[in-house]
Amino acid sequence: MATNWKRYIGGAAVQAAITLSLATQAFFAPRILGSVDYGTVIAALSLPILAQASIETVLYALTIKWTSDRQLQVLKRLWLDALWAAPVAGLLAAILSTSSLAAGDSSRLVFIVAAPFLLLLWIATTTLMGAAYALHRHVALARSYFISALVLPAFVYLFRHLGPPAFLYALIFDKLAQIASLAVDGETRTFSREVFRATVARRP
Repeated sequence: MATNWKRYIGGAAVQAAITLSLATQAFFAPRILGSVDYGTVIAALSLPILAQASIETVLYALTIKWTSDRQLQVLKRLWLDALWAAPVAGLLAAILSTSSLAAGDSSRLVFIVAAPFLLLLWIATTTLMGAAYALHRHVALARSYFISALVLPAFVYLFRHLGPPAFLYALIFDKLAQIASLAVDGETRTFSREVFRATVARRP
């Protein structure tokens, strides 16, 4: 019973941290960048984020399931497939999503080049979060979201003079911070290492 209560409290803490992270982004980013630049970056990242969300939905659910079942081989294949698919999807999505930007707008090239890297980091974050959730590492999860609530608006402010790409750069540093936060959790790090060391049979 005590274990169940700890999980309920831990789950509630994670949800509170998620809410805070989203709220700080929604409140600070448009106020720091201004409505025009913020609108531009949202339009430019709309399709890459949609591609990321499509991969993340399946990846997160299967990571939780297969982590709980300790299916390391299939989990490794899932992670590797997601890690190469995300940048490819990000590149194609960024090309389409930024097509409405002016031809002379230098930020278009920035989005096309950086979006695949952002999605790679985002999917890497998802794999660690899915494993942490299945391992009931609620403190690690809550910490990563609380860090995100601080890092994202801070880097948006730091890069604000760059215009629309400021939010893109802030997202990259945000994901790097979340990965680092999850990686310092011993159980999550050890399990992830076990997954990548697992032997995967060749596809027929």
